[in-house]
Amino acid sequence: MTSPAARRSRPRLAREAVALVARSSPRAFALVCALQVVQAAAAVGVVAAGALLLDRLLSGAGGSLLLPVALLVGSTAASAVAGGVVTQQQRLIAEDTSIVVWRDVAAVASRLDLREVETPQHADAVERLQGQALGRPHQIAGAALSLLGGLLTSFALTGALVVVQPLLVPVLLLGGVPAVLVARAAGRTEFGFSRRWTQVFRTRAYVRRLLVERPAAKEVRSLAAQDELGATQEALGTRYRQGLRRQVRRREAYAVLTALLSAAALAAALTAIVLLVRRGSMTLADAGAAVLAARLLSGQVDRAVTAAGSALEAAPFLAELEAFVSRRDATPAGSPLPAGGTLALRGVRFTYPTGEEVLHGVDLGVGPGQVVALVGENGSGKSTLAKVAAGLLSPTAGGAAWDGTELTGRPGRERLRATVSCAFQDFARFELTLRENVVLGLDPPPTDEAVLAVLDQVGLGDLPVRLPGGLDAPVGVTFDSGQDLSGGQWQRLALARALVRPTRLLVLDEPTSALDPRAEHDLFRDVRAMAGGRAVLLVSHRYTNLHLADRIHVLADGVVVESGAHADLMAAGGLYRELYRLQAAGYDVTG
Repeated sequence: MTSPAARRSRPRLAREAVALVARSSPRAFALVCALQVVQAAAAVGVVAAGALLLDRLLSGAGGSLLLPVALLVGSTAASAVAGGVVTQQQRLIAEDTSIVVWRDVAAVASRLDLREVETPQHADAVERLQGQALGRPHQIAGAALSLLGGLLTSFALTGALVVVQPLLVPVLLLGGVPAVLVARAAGRTEFGFSRRWTQVFRTRAYVRRLLVERPAAKEVRSLAAQDELGATQEALGTRYRQGLRRQVRRREAYAVLTALLSAAALAAALTAIVLLVRRGSMTLADAGAAVLAARLLSGQVDRAVTAAGSALEAAPFLAELEAFVSRRDATPAGSPLPAGGTLALRGVRFTYPTGEEVLHGVDLGVGPGQVVALVGENGSGKSTLAKVAAGLLSPTAGGAAWDGTELTGRPGRERLRATVSCAFQDFARFELTLRENVVLGLDPPPTDEAVLAVLDQVGLGDLPVRLPGGLDAPVGVTFDSGQDLSGGQWQRLALARALVRPTRLLVLDEPTSALDPRAEHDLFRDVRAMAGGRAVLLVSHRYTNLHLADRIHVLADGVVVESGAHADLMAAGGLYRELYRLQAAGYDVTG
């Protein structure tokens, strides 16, 4: 059920959509508006030419037919040309509007807290935005332009019909009122259908990606899972089609009802013309012109009704889009914190949207030049704590400070985020150029010399030499000419992205998980030199390198259970020594 507030917002949404399109593509929008006027004038020209032609043919008074024929041909041609140009210009308008709307959506979506981004609700919202809402501003604007054209032409034809027989006008125009109400009801059903079926539609799309895209290709084949996944996507498709079929039937019923109402209005007008001719109140020439005008006016009323229905259908989707892009919880990037500061986390708790609390009052400090390590078993909260320290997650309780200055709210978190660079174990593979993989997000970008230096630092110094195109070589295999990299090379690129940034703190979450032991040793034999004097927060399951850390925090079930240097923790005989010896024993196969 649509609320009164939502109903009142529709005119405002329509106005804002038209204004958005006008700003996005001003020239094309102005041209389309002008061509609507041309089409309205052409419709009047067709009626006038028809009336004049019939009058000269039926009156027997003679006279040249050249003028009415020329007017008829010219008006018809003008209408056809204008319609063709409008169709093509609307393609440009659609693309221009898409660029502007995507810019607004991306600006918000890319700055939301990770805690929300990782929820199914966010995924559903994004699916609806991509599949439905992003095209709606253009739909409403297109509908508004079509409505404008329909109304202009209707007014022009109404004027022509008033001259011939004014009694026919209310019959045709009033027939459009119930049609608009029916179109409004039909449009409301579309938004409800989209919300109900988003989850199924998204699940099917995911399974299809598993079947056809590269990331899962090896495991799908090794597991021989093609048939099972194929059956799953087909079952989901069948389920979605059943819902779609019911929605299509509803829309078909509304369409039939709208057409019957329009046909009834036209039939009433034509019946009135016949009665007026029989009574002698209208000449045959006027009747012919009236029939032509009535038929054209009926078509324009249908056009206006369809446009109004399209705008009403799009309004709920546009409201959802407007709510998304106007969110206040997507804050702009902050400025980096002062150099040489110490990050202190105090009493940090974190609860995921599922209700699971994974951090329970953790304290942590990282000073300039220090290397602090986080260790613990899987699920102990290490990666979550690293994301909080990087400003990527907001703690549900507790806080952070930089040199004693509290980092409160989202502005404080954004300043922290601008101060930290990260390398994650689940790193992104940006299938861009080699240079872009390193400098992405930096403005101004570092020099080529700096890029080459950091690539050499992470063990990729020969890569620009081996790849055709050097730093401009595309990497990955999604696009033409791309060069694939090994898992270790991709992870080294992720590490290079973190190192090249002029930040104060490095957060390294299993940054060598894809590297072999020799490569890992070479990278971390002097972690301080690699960090360039910056503070380092290192998450690792590999205990062999942890003797380099100034301080090691051992997490268990979201709580720090031990802290100290490697030697102290080994002497303490607690969880750290147990985990260290378990890992070391795996390398000792002598007996």
